Amino acid sequence: MPVRDDTGLIVPPPPGLLQSGKDAFYRLRAALDDRLGGIERAADNLASAIRWPDWQAGRPTVLCLARATFNKDVAEMRRRTDLNLAELDTTAVKAVQERWIPPEWRVQTYFTGLVGNELAAFRPYLLKFGRALLRAAGKTHPIDAMMAANIDYWQDEALRLAGQEMNVPFITLCRENYTIPTDQQTIWTRYHMAKFRYSGTAAGVYSEATKKVWDEVGCFAPNTVFVTGAPRFDRWRDIEALPVEQRDCLTLISFASPLYYAPTAYRETAQAIGEACQDVKAKTRIILKIKKQNEIEENRDASPKLVEVGAEFIADWPLFDLLPRSRAVIGYNSMAVAEGLLTDLPVIIPNWGDAVPRERSMFDPDEPLERNCIYFPSSPAEMRDLVKRALTTGLPVIGSIADRRRCFSKVIVAPTDTTSSALVEAMIRRFLPR
Repeated sequence: MPVRDDTGLIVPPPPGLLQSGKDAFYRLRAALDDRLGGIERAADNLASAIRWPDWQAGRPTVLCLARATFNKDVAEMRRRTDLNLAELDTTAVKAVQERWIPPEWRVQTYFTGLVGNELAAFRPYLLKFGRALLRAAGKTHPIDAMMAANIDYWQDEALRLAGQEMNVPFITLCRENYTIPTDQQTIWTRYHMAKFRYSGTAAGVYSEATKKVWDEVGCFAPNTVFVTGAPRFDRWRDIEALPVEQRDCLTLISFASPLYYAPTAYRETAQAIGEACQDVKAKTRIILKIKKQNEIEENRDASPKLVEVGAEFIADWPLFDLLPRSRAVIGYNSMAVAEGLLTDLPVIIPNWGDAVPRERSMFDPDEPLERNCIYFPSSPAEMRDLVKRALTTGLPVIGSIADRRRCFSKVIVAPTDTTSSALVEAMIRRFLPR
């Protein structure tokens, strides 16, 4: 099985595992499927599951490997670009290949190098599968390009290899965004250890910071990484916030998980919000926005004061509907908080305790631009006072819309003279075969 080195990063198993009986079994099964037509049948079955919404003749067709968040970018591009964006669930593509690749070798980042070396015996089967899938899909509509959300997922390698051979560009709109210094160092170390080299055609990234990381790692060919921003945020151009008197919610974006780096500040923030609600006896709905439905109970356990004041723990309320109705948005190290900068909404980020270290923070209160656009309370008491103002007289929005977009763009680029959807479309068209 994969092991961890002293940095905590997953590294590939030792080469001796290649001689294990398990690897021999998977190679035998792949060879039998190859001989008996099982690879082509699997590709045909997958091709029948491709969705072709709003397909129109005369436009390039891009096969998108659907997954969470990335699907939102694709949906917005479907509204704003002149592309056919077909969809195939990446989980289905992964499930098929698990029949041929041993579990211990399904290692993100390392797999690309392994296929060219230790796993060379498996490469012909993956290439055959990728070719067969593109050909089977092409029987419905020819595939001009492919697009995925990650540069290094092992299950995408078969299609990257097939794209190289069949002159079908493989584009990544990278959903991973590295703007926090701690994350930048972690990812830099991982990709250097893996000696990773991107085997696709080009990649769009959300921020200048992420492009800088990739440039420093050196895993891309020259002139193949483009800063596009995230198309899903283009929608904020069409949404106006309600007048303050019509806003009936106050929104806390959960950062209870240690993955956000500030679980203690989260508990104290939740406590401060609950106390503010009791002090002013506000009728405003207190919304705790959670990423996933299965995280509600652990968030209730981490927020007893919010439970006491009747806060609503919600995972499925879209931000485009929720934030315009909010008197303020509160959170830490979450894009859901940053989205408040794209509309007329006060943004509050705690700045005490475990939320202080700058190397782990998305926004820096010591930077003038951030300080001019975001409230940074330095204690639970200050947080409580800001919440009281938001619930009663209303908390003023700070920063001009131009400055707020600039502030947001430090995390994810929000272009002013075009859209992110248009930038991604231009990147794709740049690499289409003439």
